[in-house]
Amino acid sequence: MSKQAWGTPPNAKSKGLETTVSNYESGILISQRHYPGKKLVPVELGEDYSSLLEHEVPIILPFKVPPPKYSDTDKPWCIFG
Repeated sequence: MSKQAWGTPPNAKSKGLETTVSNYESGILISQRHYPGKKLVPVELGEDYSSLLEHEVPIILPFKVPPPKYSDTDKPWCIFG
């Protein structure tokens, strides 16, 4: 886990009142208008997409689509326990 995503724990100087989080995100918009007459197909990173049809364009994503749902046994996580 990176400090950028999860922050750094409070230090003695902040007397436990300050946590630093430096999470910056950027995104890329892939629009259907850039692929007229084509179907955009989400594909997981590493998944074989050689069986796609000629009119299908693979959009390679580093995560599952749709994402898995939380279950009743899932618990929230916090750096402070």
